[in-house]
Amino acid sequence: MKIEVSGGISIPYKQDDETKKWVSTIGHSWDVTNSYVVDFAKEAEQKIRKRSKNHAKISFPPKPKSLASSFHNHLISEGKISFFDFVKSMQTENSIALKTSRVQSKVVQIFLKYKKEREDSTEDNTSYVENLLVVLLKDKSALRFNDDGAPRGTNIIDFEDVMQGAIINIGEFVESISEKKDIDVSFINGSGGTTNYFVDFFDADNLIKNNESVTNVIDALNKFLEHKKLDRTQREECISKVVGRIDYNERQSFATKVHELSAVIYSTLRKEENIEISSSSFEDFIHEYNYKVNEEFKVTKSDRDKLVFISLDTEVGELKLKKSLFKGVGRKGNVDFNSNNNELTVKTKIKDPAIIEELKKLQDD
Repeated sequence: MKIEVSGGISIPYKQDDETKKWVSTIGHSWDVTNSYVVDFAKEAEQKIRKRSKNHAKISFPPKPKSLASSFHNHLISEGKISFFDFVKSMQTENSIALKTSRVQSKVVQIFLKYKKEREDSTEDNTSYVENLLVVLLKDKSALRFNDDGAPRGTNIIDFEDVMQGAIINIGEFVESISEKKDIDVSFINGSGGTTNYFVDFFDADNLIKNNESVTNVIDALNKFLEHKKLDRTQREECISKVVGRIDYNERQSFATKVHELSAVIYSTLRKEENIEISSSSFEDFIHEYNYKVNEEFKVTKSDRDKLVFISLDTEVGELKLKKSLFKGVGRKGNVDFNSNNNELTVKTKIKDPAIIEELKKLQDD
């Protein structure tokens, strides 16, 4: 994994003996060429960024002195406002006051700005994703830093020690600002879930709704199956198993999670010798291409139908046809689409006696 760190700051927190609140102390700027700093970024990429998330929005325009506003000023300052200056302004204007009463030996807040080479990069076309990661670590992970604030080992992060985490895709951030749109921010649930104080720290709200999350996961699934270059039979089997899992969750009144669908796809394809697949392949694909899918969601019947059926508004009426029944190359089917003249032919047998009688009447008229 190729990663380049452009900024790293650690801010230790200390607990007030009387109020028991944790307040920030002096921040430490990291040497971005330090091998341990780069290793920390790799750990963060592997163990924090590639986790299920809940996605929210920061309203445009961002409020003055908010994290989004200050970070934008840093990005457009052409070096006049350093990454350290940006973080310091956060301490001054928008510092987190932790209220946890749990006894802990140490807490540290990390601001990390880095870019990584995308997995689909080639020698002829190298592309990068740049991220801003903000994370709160507790206990033993927080102890793995030197007095100057820099990490002092390679195996830094135990995810159980992550109190809170959030990530902003910098490319999308800049695009949203320029287009005057709300800004995406993704929250990684830590050991205590995503708490209000951390959401407030980003001045975020408007957690993406269930239907948007479902639309995105369906889009991601179709793109993933295409990305894996599956044949039609393999695609249809995957979709059938995915829909089966979603149906089961609905009957049990369970929400569906991305890692469940990823496991179903792996179980379906793992015996295919020509396909490289792991239990987390689909989940990794969602994170790699930044699909906005909440940690859990509920898929309605109409959404499930989008995976199995194609709906057509035609001159003979509205049709809802199973995709698996379409005729293909070397494949028989009851539905045939002629791309030369755009004609659709459907061959089916009617079994309902009432419908048969109704059709006979129409035929005799």
